[in-house]
Amino acid sequence: MERAAQKVLAAAYLGQVVQRNLDSTFPNDDQSREYYAENVAAFYLPERIHLWQIFIPVPEGASEQVEKNAQKLASQLANELRKGSKTFPEVGIKHSKHVQSRINDGYMGLLKISDIVPSIRAVVDKLPVGEISLPIRSESGFHIIRKGVTVAGTQLDYETVKPRIEAQMRQEAQTRVRQAAVKKILETYPVELDMIEVNTWYQEFKTEQWPNTVISSRGRS
Repeated sequence: MERAAQKVLAAAYLGQVVQRNLDSTFPNDDQSREYYAENVAAFYLPERIHLWQIFIPVPEGASEQVEKNAQKLASQLANELRKGSKTFPEVGIKHSKHVQSRINDGYMGLLKISDIVPSIRAVVDKLPVGEISLPIRSESGFHIIRKGVTVAGTQLDYETVKPRIEAQMRQEAQTRVRQAAVKKILETYPVELDMIEVNTWYQEFKTEQWPNTVISSRGRS
């Protein structure tokens, strides 16, 4: 409790130091614009694409039979989807092993094209929008992909990102002020440890008798 109280006091003190040393008007518009100009590449949204998938895994080191079974299932599902006899959400919920997309009707999200696995991207590039692919083999298994629309790369303008820039600059400035304050405090009031005393305490701690504890999936009890 004493340590917790000291931490609260230290945090409050450093907060006051920041408040006294950081101009409340920082950053002004000129400073924000300069930051934008120097970091303009960070505010570019690359080309992205909407993708859906059904994933049939093949465990690493799996036998040839396991591989064949996975491929057979993936091919069967892909044919059913391409014919329209089954829907993507229907097949995904029952068969897909990618949890995040399965619970969202197979939707993977708006993905950066540059982040897509090369073997899948090669197929996606040639696939018409709205079409469903045949199974694609990756290192982890088979993927059935439905292609959505592509969103072109966009450079975000200054006014759009101005609030984010101001928050970032202020956060960085606060960190610098805190670090400078801590450095000054340590120079003025250096902390000295008696290592002999610390080692003695550690040896006593190791030989101390502690009550039995039980570790469960919910923590220590």
